[in-house]
Amino acid sequence: MTAPSAFSTLLIVSPETLAEIWRWLTGLPLALEILTWIAILPWALGLAVWQSSWEDWLRLLVIALLGTAWTAISAPRATG
Repeated sequence: MTAPSAFSTLLIVSPETLAEIWRWLTGLPLALEILTWIAILPWALGLAVWQSSWEDWLRLLVIALLGTAWTAISAPRATG
């Protein structure tokens, strides 16, 4: 399961889990939090957007755009 689809599934099925993950991530010691952000960048960006105070439609739009961009960036390309 890719990061965007797993995030979307959690958003629909268990949004409280996303809040718990955010609290865990932001509760880490700073050095470990930075390393974790690097390791789970698309998830961390999605969590940061979801925990923001923006309107729901804007948060969903930005998360969809992040997921689309991340998928496009990480998709293998045919060489030629």
